[in-house]
Amino acid sequence: MKNTFLIFLTCFLFVSFSTLTHANYTYGAMADAKAAKQRKPLKVSNSSQAAKIVKNRTGGKVLKVQNSGKSGYKVKVMKKSGHIVSLKVDAKSGKIKGK
Repeated sequence: MKNTFLIFLTCFLFVSFSTLTHANYTYGAMADAKAAKQRKPLKVSNSSQAAKIVKNRTGGKVLKVQNSGKSGYKVKVMKKSGHIVSLKVDAKSGKIKGK
């Protein structure tokens, strides 16, 4: 009877530890995936990319590009009509805001 109990206890402990190990591994993988999702690469990572996006959208001549910190870039462009406008390019999405 003692041997049966010891075998049962050994199997129970083995299953318990393997389940805990799997749960920790799964949780760690989920946490890594969540962190990677939060750290999405920027669509616009430098001023030349911002200038190219604005030039393609407006067809105008880019006069100046300023880094606006983490949020993106401010691009001054002269449209084909001769109007000078300032547009903001969002670094995360690549979208243009402004007139």
